[in-house]
Amino acid sequence: MKVIHMIWLLAAIMFSSSVLAKGNHVDGLVKLPHPVQMIMKNKQKLGISEQQASRLKKEMLEVYPETIHQQMDEVADLEKQIRKQVLKKHKTSQQLKSQLDELASKRYRLTKTHIEALNTLNGILTEQQWQKVMKMVQKRQKNQHHHH
Repeated sequence: MKVIHMIWLLAAIMFSSSVLAKGNHVDGLVKLPHPVQMIMKNKQKLGISEQQASRLKKEMLEVYPETIHQQMDEVADLEKQIRKQVLKKHKTSQQLKSQLDELASKRYRLTKTHIEALNTLNGILTEQQWQKVMKMVQKRQKNQHHHH
């Protein structure tokens, strides 16, 4: 049951930010701290204990944002290079095979890091808190979709 939510939240984290990404959809990936910041803002509502709060800080906020931002930048840079090669030099996917392979592996690494972060988050929250956070994320996404 939890795994389904995991994948769902991963998708939410990755795609819920601006659909109006600045010309480069990697900017549209939500930076991972968003659910954590949401949790921190709603500590009382979610019944987050002091111990949980300090674990969220130590195990999430001090670990993941930097790694994820760096990995997102790498993906974005590579996508930019590939785009330039295709649009300006008319390269084919065959000619770009090594860059495409590299892009796939960088994307994979980014997704893996996101999943690790969610697993960590999952280990800090109780099942009930996790469910509440899911609902909050879902609600926030719905609201965001209405604005566009």
